[in-house]
Amino acid sequence: MQFHLVVDYVGAGQVANVINATKKRTNLSEIGSLSDTEVANYARVVCAINLQAISTILNNDMVWAFSLANDASTHFGKSYFDNRIRFHLNGVLYNVHAIAIPMFDRHTGENMFNLVSTFLDVVCSDWRAKPVLMVRL
Repeated sequence: MQFHLVVDYVGAGQVANVINATKKRTNLSEIGSLSDTEVANYARVVCAINLQAISTILNNDMVWAFSLANDASTHFGKSYFDNRIRFHLNGVLYNVHAIAIPMFDRHTGENMFNLVSTFLDVVCSDWRAKPVLMVRL
């Protein structure tokens, strides 16, 4: 239950505080106590599961092409790179948020290509053999 609550609350921030307050308010001892480190570990597990799912999909022979929508921006003084992957599978067109990672270089097309190609080398090693459309937002 704790893991699922963390996943539900992770977008709200201060997850450990929210879980601990929920436990106190509801007297649900089965929720247990939680630290920020445990929340981070749960988030890592969810990210790993989702990255594996993206890898499985992109490596599926039925996904012979895909498009990438890339964006680089600065939010609250932090520079980041954001990527969405669009693909067709079993009659459905999907638009999946793949990554949002810190970007320590300038927001040039070359730097964004280097980030996305490194990502794709890991999740879909034969991506260069597939038709890929890259769009910068």
